[in-house]
Amino acid sequence: MDHIVGGKFKLGKKIRSGSFGKLYLAVNVQNGEEVAVKLGGTGIPHLKWFGWRGSTMSW
Repeated sequence: MDHIVGGKFKLGKKIRSGSFGKLYLAVNVQNGEEVAVKLGGTGIPHLKWFGWRGSTMSW
């Protein structure tokens, strides 16, 4: 059984896992591009600020 995420990415083997989620090798089913997909828990943490700080993207 294929696992398709977001109707676009077919999951392959698990690369790594940790306290913030699991990282999988995946393929974009629309164009065949190999990508990495991170799957985490449900919900979104409260984000107070997101943007550029100097030359670094920060949150």
